[in-house]
This record gives sequence, C-alpha cells and structure tokens, in this order.
Amino acid sequence: MKLNKITIQLLSIYSVLHSHWGVEAIVVDYIRPALFGGSTIIPNIAQALVWALSAFTLGALYYFNYTDVGIVNAIKMLWKI
Repeated sequence: MKLNKITIQLLSIYSVLHSHWGVEAIVVDYIRPALFGGSTIIPNIAQALVWALSAFTLGALYYFNYTDVGIVNAIKMLWKI
C-alpha cells in the first residue's frame, strides 16, 4: 500500500496531537495550583513544557519523514524484525 506525503504528515500530526492531549490532561490533573499554595507559576511552567515537548516531537517527526525512511516505513521495518 502506497501512502502519499499528506497522509504520512497527517499521521504525524494526529499522533502528536493525541499524545499532547494525554500529557496535558496529566499535567492539568496532577500539577494543579492547589498543590503549590494557590500559585500558578509551577503549573504554567509545566503547561509550557508540554507545549514545547509537543512542538519538538512534531518537528522531529517532520524531520524524520523528510530526511530518513519516514514513520510508516520505520513501523514496517519494525514489524519485519
């Protein structure tokens, strides 16, 4: 099955979006201001780190898709092992 570049990029975007929502939910649930005496500094830093991690991951997937075998072929190669 041949996938085009748009489909592969959409897979990358949706994978990062899915993991971003999960990690963001963990941060919102477990790093809440009530744990830090009402201060929102630490929760805001944690939220910014989640955004930075998601942006870095998406950039890394784009780089991997354009300069290496790509995420789909990498998964196929893993299944061959």
